[in-house]
Amino acid sequence: MLTFGLPWISDECSRRWIGPRLFLWPADAVAAETRISILSSRLGLDVAKEQEWFRRLRDCLRLARERRATVLTAESATAHQFLAATADALSIDLWVFKCRDRTNSITTSRQLDKWICDSTAQARNPAAGYRTVFVSPVLQPLATEDFESRLRNLVSFPHGFSEISRQPDSELPTYPVADRLLMAAATEIHILRQRNGGFVGRLAELHVEDPERCLIPIHKTEMSSTPSRSSKAKSGNRKNCQRGSIEKNSDHTRTAEDRPEDHSVFRSPEEWLLHWTRSFYGPWPGQTRNDWLREVVLTEVPADHSASGTLYRILDEQRIRASSSGIRGNYNVVCFTEVPLNQFRSLRAYRKHRNRYDFVPFGIAIRRSKLEATGAKPVIYGDQELWQGLSDSERPWFQLGAGSPEALRNRIEREWRVQGDVLLDTLDQQDVCVFVDQESDIWRFRKFTCDVVIVPGVESKKCGRDNQ
Repeated sequence: MLTFGLPWISDECSRRWIGPRLFLWPADAVAAETRISILSSRLGLDVAKEQEWFRRLRDCLRLARERRATVLTAESATAHQFLAATADALSIDLWVFKCRDRTNSITTSRQLDKWICDSTAQARNPAAGYRTVFVSPVLQPLATEDFESRLRNLVSFPHGFSEISRQPDSELPTYPVADRLLMAAATEIHILRQRNGGFVGRLAELHVEDPERCLIPIHKTEMSSTPSRSSKAKSGNRKNCQRGSIEKNSDHTRTAEDRPEDHSVFRSPEEWLLHWTRSFYGPWPGQTRNDWLREVVLTEVPADHSASGTLYRILDEQRIRASSSGIRGNYNVVCFTEVPLNQFRSLRAYRKHRNRYDFVPFGIAIRRSKLEATGAKPVIYGDQELWQGLSDSERPWFQLGAGSPEALRNRIEREWRVQGDVLLDTLDQQDVCVFVDQESDIWRFRKFTCDVVIVPGVESKKCGRDNQ
């Protein structure tokens, strides 16, 4: 069904909040009586730190399910991706407003017909897990265009027909349309985070000042700055699986007190290749984005995606998973370096174009001869001309190493690669060594039988998710 404006509020209020727009609704959508909108200021890049925010989100969804309410979101809203991934699993009736104003407005009959045609075609193939409401750009017909005759036979006007392009004076159009839609369409509003001076806070103020919307309740949540004691306890008591050739009783783990400077990784660095780990802001290699989103929302203590957490996952799975990220040709490889561990501190630098650090002081060293037996080879550094001349079998080992300063810096990494996953359970204990940033990190890896050493040099400041 096509409507002009939101059907639950007056024509004047609908125009004030979202402007003159068309809505294409799924069947029976406008009949929903209880509609809960979830709004929030933006989250940080590392959503694993947002445990309190996700706890509040789970509470909102539990409330909606108990009351058999409809949850509203919009594609660019902060909570959208998390709601869309979990609504089906939680049996939530979710509506998604799809409003992508690629053009500022619809000004011609041709643009109008195209939007109606495209939206109707998309509506025939609904997304799994939620219902989509298509929202048009603002209607601003040129003086030479006759929208009225076209719309009268196609569109329902819940409050009677009025001038199409009229829009009341208001500061509301200066704010994101997604948040305005959620404010205007709800019978109940939940704000999970509100930054001082942010869009969400100002919209909440305008909502309270609005003569028609002011009676709609807004529930705000004060965010805790530190995780609860129970969350910390659960984080420290993750399930520890015992399996594979490099795991056994923690009493036998080699630590800093065992003179790690005598380890072969320091005495004979040429015999080793090193794989440093880094923070993952998103799905693990091999994990779908939807699976990751569901984990983040539904798990009270989600997986630790810091560099240390990534290393723990590798050891627990006994597998370094190959990835095509940053690899020309999208080949799935595992990357290593032959740079000695005692040079990591001096070479560590932030690579702005990759949004990450090099030579992170967490990772795993594997004896070079064992990796060469699985097909490990040094990277081929070169330019575009060299790439064009490589065969398909050589291209997985290509790395740009000429031209820009960033490309030249790639050579510092002295990189090696292995195609496909590296399986740790095929290696002997003496062929694997874990390296960590400082002595306080060693405890986390005590359950694994491989040696654990500290990266030499001045111990860095706390090496958390933010700076890896």
